[in-house]
Formats: sequence, C-alpha cells, structure tokens
Amino acid sequence: MRRTLVGALGAILLTIGLAPAAVAEPADDSANTIKNLAMLETTNVFASGHESGTNWAEDRAVDGDNGTDYATRETNDIWKSPDASRWSANTKEPPVWLALNFGGVADIAQVNVTWGRQFATEYQFQQSEDGVTWTNVGPVVEGVQSETVTTELGIKARYLRLNTLGHRSQWPVSIWEIEVMGTVTPDPIPEPLPPLIPKPASYAAADGGDFVLSEKSDIVASGDASVEAEALAKVLRTSTGFALPVVEKSTDPSPDIVFEMIEGDEGEAYSLETSSEAATILAGTQHGLFNGGRTLLQLLGPWSVMDQVVSGPWSVQSVKIEDSPRFAYRGIMLDPARSFFTVDEVKQAIDVMANYKFSYLHLHLTDDQGWRIEITNEGREEGDTIDYTRLTTIGGATAMGATERTTLPGVVGYYTQDDLRDIVAYAAQRHITVLPEVDMPGHSGSILHSIPQLNTPGSSHDGTKDASGAPIEDPADYIVAPAQSTGAVGNSYLDPASEQTWMFLRHVVKQVGEITGSQYFHVGGDETHKMDQHHPGKAVQFLREASAMVRDLGMIPVGWHEWAPDGKVPNEGDVMQLWNGNKASFATGLTEKNGKAIYSHASNLYFPQKAGPGIWGPTWACGGACGLPEFYNYDPAVEMNLSDDQILGIEGAMWNEHVRSIQDFFYPAFPRAMAAAEVGWTPQAVRNNQLNDLKGRIVELTPALTVMGVQFYDQGLDHKPLIRSVPNDGSSTLVGFGYSPNTAADAVSAQLTLEVPAAAARAVTRANDSADGATGSKTFNLETKSRLEYRPSNEENNNDRAQAGLWELHLSQADLESLPEGVITGSLSLTNGSTSIEAEEVPVAIDKQPAPEPAPEPEPEPEPAPEPEPEPAPSGEPSGTGERPSQTGENADPSATVKPSDSQSEMEPSKSATTPTKAPAKSPAASLAATGTSTTVLAGVATLLLLGGTTLVLRRRS
Repeated sequence: MRRTLVGALGAILLTIGLAPAAVAEPADDSANTIKNLAMLETTNVFASGHESGTNWAEDRAVDGDNGTDYATRETNDIWKSPDASRWSANTKEPPVWLALNFGGVADIAQVNVTWGRQFATEYQFQQSEDGVTWTNVGPVVEGVQSETVTTELGIKARYLRLNTLGHRSQWPVSIWEIEVMGTVTPDPIPEPLPPLIPKPASYAAADGGDFVLSEKSDIVASGDASVEAEALAKVLRTSTGFALPVVEKSTDPSPDIVFEMIEGDEGEAYSLETSSEAATILAGTQHGLFNGGRTLLQLLGPWSVMDQVVSGPWSVQSVKIEDSPRFAYRGIMLDPARSFFTVDEVKQAIDVMANYKFSYLHLHLTDDQGWRIEITNEGREEGDTIDYTRLTTIGGATAMGATERTTLPGVVGYYTQDDLRDIVAYAAQRHITVLPEVDMPGHSGSILHSIPQLNTPGSSHDGTKDASGAPIEDPADYIVAPAQSTGAVGNSYLDPASEQTWMFLRHVVKQVGEITGSQYFHVGGDETHKMDQHHPGKAVQFLREASAMVRDLGMIPVGWHEWAPDGKVPNEGDVMQLWNGNKASFATGLTEKNGKAIYSHASNLYFPQKAGPGIWGPTWACGGACGLPEFYNYDPAVEMNLSDDQILGIEGAMWNEHVRSIQDFFYPAFPRAMAAAEVGWTPQAVRNNQLNDLKGRIVELTPALTVMGVQFYDQGLDHKPLIRSVPNDGSSTLVGFGYSPNTAADAVSAQLTLEVPAAAARAVTRANDSADGATGSKTFNLETKSRLEYRPSNEENNNDRAQAGLWELHLSQADLESLPEGVITGSLSLTNGSTSIEAEEVPVAIDKQPAPEPAPEPEPEPEPAPEPEPEPAPSGEPSGTGERPSQTGENADPSATVKPSDSQSEMEPSKSATTPTKAPAKSPAASLAATGTSTTVLAGVATLLLLGGTTLVLRRRS
C-alpha cells in the first residue's frame, strides 16, 4: 500500500512539527510543472473511513489505476475483487469524504474524479489550512457512474477534500481514482525522528549528538528517582548485558541515563532529552519518570526488551520531548470470568500495557460462567451464615464451554487473595492501577450456582422448594441455580429485596476493595434484560443502592452505562462507562449530575470485534470490521459531546467467550490497542489525520511485541525483516535473531558468509561444500528456529494464532568447528522467501584462536624410600616436624611450591608472588562494549559486526 508506510509520513507530520522515517523527493524536474499532485510522495491521502472488512482503502484512490475504462470498471468480478483499485467509503450517509494533504501550499488547476458503480449524485470540494477547519470551494458537482468527472478549481490550498452531498443507492460511494492537477512546493522536511507510540505531545530533533549506551554507562538517580532508575536498569541489563549500576553520581565520561525528580507537575508529565553526553529524564513524580523510561526503551529499539542478551548498537539520535497524557484513565479490560487467565498471563499483559503507557487494568472477575477471586469467611457480619469459600470451590471450577468458534472449553480457576495482591503489586510497580469488577445485579449466574441463600423467589432462580414442591426452611439448603457454560446473557439476576443479597455484596466488595486498594470499584450493571421484564425499574434502583454501598466503603463506583439512564449517575463524581448505543445521548445527564465518563464504545474499543480481512470476529458494532481506522479516527470528546474534563478516559475491552489464552487476547487486540493507547494519551490536535503516520510507526514498533512473545494481527502492515546478532562464548551455536512475522518456517532462511584467508581456503572447502576454494568465500546456511509454531489467522476462530515472527539463527556445531584459525570477515543476512525481501546484511568478523597444546602427562613419582630416624636438631634450629621454614627473598628455595588457594582451579598453574596477574576475561557483553564502533578485533574471540558497527562476540572454548 503505497505511501502509507514511508513517503506519506513527511506530509502528514509537517503541520505539527514531526518528521517521517523516510521521504522521497518529487520525481519531476521542476516545482512549476503541472502534474498529478495526488501521486507525489509528499502527498498524504486520508478519508472518513473505508468499507469495513475490505482492502478498498483510501490509498487505492491515488495509485494511478483508474480501472482502465468504463467496461472494465463495470465488470462484476473486477468490481468485487479484493484487489480492485478503488476506495469504498465506510458509510453512505454523510459525513463521507476523501481528503489530501499536499505537504505544502498547492496551486490546484483542476480535479479529475473517476467514480465507481456507486457514486455521489452531488459533491463539493473543500479547502483547509490545518486539516481541521474546512471551507467550500468551487461549484456543487454531479457524479457520473463509472466515469471521470473534471472540475476546474483554480485555487491555492494545503488540504483539499471531496465531500459527498448525496449518493446513488443503498451502498457507499466508490472512487477508482482522484487526480489533482497543479503545482506544489513542499514545505521543508524536518529531520526524521524515531517512531513512538503513543506520540508525544511535543517531539522534536535536537542537535546534541547521538546518545550511545555502552558497557561503561551508569544510571544516575537518587532518592525516589532510584526506584524508576532500577526498573529501567532491570530491563536493559537483561537485553544489553551491561552492568548499568544505579549511582548518585557518575565518575566517568561515558554517556549515562539520568533520572531526576523536579518540582512541578504532580501527574504523569515528563521530559526526555538525549545527547552524546546523556539521556536525561525529568519529572515531578515517579509515574512521570517511569513514562520517560518507557519512551527511552522505544527509542533504543525493539531489541531493548529482549529476554536475553543481544548485541547493540544501543543508540538514540538527539531528541527533545515534553510530554503528558490527555486523559488520566487509559485502560484495558480483561475477562478471566468466562475463561481464566493465569497470574503469569496477566503479568505478561501488564508488561505490554506498560510499554504503551496504559494506566488501568480492569479485571472482570465475576460473570455467569465463573467466579475468579477467593473470598474468605473472615469478618462476616453478625448473622451471616453464607459460606463464601463456595465461590471458588464451586464457581471457580466452571467456565465457558466449547463454542461455535472454538472446540476448546473455557479455562477454569481462580485467584487466591495473595494472587490478586501479587497482580496488584506487579501492576503498581509499572504504575498501572487494578480496577476490580463484581458484576451485579445481572451476570450473576455463578453467584447463584455457588451460594444457596441467594436463590430466593426474587432472584432469577427460585431454589426455595424441593423436587416435590415443598418449601425448604433453611436458606443454606436452597437449591442452587445450574452452572451456565454458554454465552447467553441477560437471564440471571440477584434479588434486590433480599437482605442476604446485600449482606453478601457488602462482604465481597469490602474484601476485594481492600485487596486492590483501588480508588474505583466497578459494579457492572449491564444487560439486566430478564430482571427488567420481571421487575421493571428495579435494576436501576438496585444499582443506586450498590453505588451507596461502594461509597460507604470508601470507593468511587463505576458502572456500565445501563446503570445511569441518560447519563444520570447516582452521585456527583460517579463514573459511567459507555459501551454501546447513541454516544452523545448521555451528555446532558452527565453534565447535570456532574458525572464522569469512560469511553469504551464497541465501535472504537471492543477488541473481539472483527479486526479486518482474514480473521474471525463479530461485526455488530461497525457493520463490518472495526479496524485501525475505527480505533483511531475519532475524538472521544466529540463523540460524546463532552469536554475533556468530563471524560475520565478510554478503555479497550476484551470479552472471553471464545478466548482460551492470553494470546487469544493479544492477537485480535494488537495493534489496535496501540491505537487506543494513543487516543487516550496524545492531544487530538497532534493526532488529526494521522492514521497513515500511525501505520508507519506501528510497522517500526511491532517487532517489540514479537520480541516480548506477543502475537498480533498484521493484515495491511508491510513488515521488513530485521536481524540482530548475539554475544556467544562458544558454548552455543546461536549467532543471531531474525524478525519476520506471519511467515511460515520454510519461507525464512539465513546465511553467514565469510571471507576465509587464502591459506585456509582448501581446508574450508573440504569442510563445507559451499566454500569457493579459489576465493576463500564461504557461505553457511544457518538453521532457523521459530520460538512459536506458525499458525496463520483464519475466518473460523481466533485460538492460538501465531505469526512465529522471532527466529533463532544457528550455526551448526560442525560448521563452527570447521573454521580455520585466524581472522575471518563476512556478513549475516536474512531472507523472507515469501516476499523475496532480503534484510540488510550485518557485517561479521571472526577471530578464531588455536587451541592450547595439552599439558604433558606428569611423570609418575617413585615410591618413597623409608625415611631414616631424624637426628637431634642442633640447638636453635627447628626440630624435624616436617614443617618447612618460610622462604622469601634471596634465600628462598626456588623449588618450593605454594598451595593453590581455595578459589584457584586445580588445573590452573600456580603463580608466584612476582608473576604478573592476568586481567580477568571480559564477558561477551563487556567485549562488545569495549569495541564500540571500532573494527578492532579482540584476541581470543570471534566477533560479528552489527549494523552501525557494533560487535557480536563469539568466544571459542578450548
């Protein structure tokens, strides 16, 4: 998809001072030559959206392919082909538009629009200086089916938009091609900047020189800042192998990472500046420092979060960032109630969330299908006879059954209270707050299945009579509701008039609230369909009482929007979470009651919704796929007709009807979750019309997901293979890692090509048939091992899909041993055979030292002769006790030996006091840092040079 990943980024970012990864110059010789401006690399195209679940995105309207002629454009199979080169709008009703940003002020002579079968009966062009405010230009124009319509304009504009006013039929309009004829002088292109998600509020290149992290670097911090410094050090020590001590003051000239607490903002704001001297992070809070550290990890590249040591370079160009979030609440909801996530799975999700600056983890702990948090009987109210341990012994043993989208049953299990405390603490270290949810009064099937006393006549299950119809006197003997393993919703509810209900809820909410320590508590409140039928109005009344209960326990209640009809929350400051319905219909009530909103509308933030072509997912929220455009091209404040201060934030939600592992969450959620993170963090003015820019940054940053073991749906993303070598001390055949997602094992290959010294060429040829004895060139075909089996996406289910994007590159043991002694140079490369793309070669230099000669076998000692009786020692001399007098200085006996110390190897020769001590061998990572960008080869090591000149050390063991 042209321009969406490279060239278009420059034009997108010009108006906000950001820069692209690469920008091509216009191909014409003169800026004054009339040309099709839509085809220039400096032009960016964007739209109100495109038809869900199709490939007919806006970039196809500016690719030079207008469908050839009327007859071809009308041909049914061509029209419907996924490869048809047309833009198809997302909806037929206004607003429907297609716009272009020329990257400078354009002098527009005329516009040619080639319409498809579905066309605008009327449309008008609009111009803009900022891409936000538009004014009409030129006449109202009539479209013509499958033909080209020319409109003379004669205007100057930075942005031009075609805005439809009417449409031909029930289907969205389609444009095969739009040509804008004129001239343009693009604005100066700023220096390219490394990609970041979420995009900072202010981000610019600086002139302080590149920051290079090395073995000698320190992390400078003191006081509270040391906590965040150590958190970053822990990640980087794992990936770089550097010591990175956290110190109050650095005593060497090496570039350091500096964390410093300053007076000022009490929120999440931070600044980050990099130069050849330091990477300095300043903030008024630990959360701000943490955010700066996560930004630095992205700047250092995807390998910075690797779970083992890899080679550098670890460098960042000079940049200056001033950043803070738009909304304080930026959340992800996980649903272990329907199918359980283990503690480790939740922690993996927290790690990924932290990298994109999410601040809340909403845990949906209870639902019809299961109960997931241990509740003890300690602290029960007087008269409370409920056995709360049944919630986990019974409710923790149920889950979703197999569904039409997976033959796998849901995972059962529960969190002990210590488990949940562990999750809360782990999240808190990453400045993520856990928001617990106990769904009420509906979605309570597991409660009624576990607790007999709650199955009263006023609940959805009357368990007060036995099989013969006789009443049961003891509530502890009430017959519980059956387990529910289907995805049916709206059938269960608690009895609002039963004191047992409220006694139960007070006990549960108190314990869960104390464990999590959250400021907020989620009461659910959605889909009370059967309760609304049998007890009209009781559900809202129930939730009002639940709100008061939560506030009495010292927390602020949050509920799905059903608990606040028309946005009228029970109390000032209560939070309504919008998930469906008319987005703006709640504004009046929220304003009147001074409530807050969390925006989670399914059309923009529901991860189970179909992400695009080739993947399964429901389509009820968007009428098709809810892809990256739907997750990014909106403003929560505009959608809800609220001001920013009335919106607590945004939340992406994952429901687990068909989910059976954390990868089943990751795969459909990412990279859409990255878009959600940016919506919640980045100012709207910085995000306007930046979808193509986001796609380009996603391509650069998704390798970090793969490195962290996170699968993602990559349809429409044009990935490039990457290589990174690894330090190797000779105990492993691993020489590097390759990145090539969504690729089958037989489509990836890697080679190590070496230039062997001429004298050894014949020996090398004998050892490896791929060597050229005449030139000494030798190519090793490396073994590629995927960390995950490749299982492509499909339309049937979303279980256990994996791109298998991280590949280990191994040299065989035989090949390693075949290398001759001496210095060898060459290169490492990776090829994705499915697309015939070869990653850029990584230079290599290997210095293989000869093996030491074996030590001679010691001569056998003769049998000792019997010792004569010792004569009496002369007066003043030591007696014959077998002890040897100390021998030092001139009179020392040269044959005397010293017993090796306990720490000295028995095989290591003894050293006299006058023998020079050999410096300890550096670790592979230390040798890496010592070479820096030099081509110096260390004695006794084999070295692979990386991109940018950094080295990989292969140390041969004797």
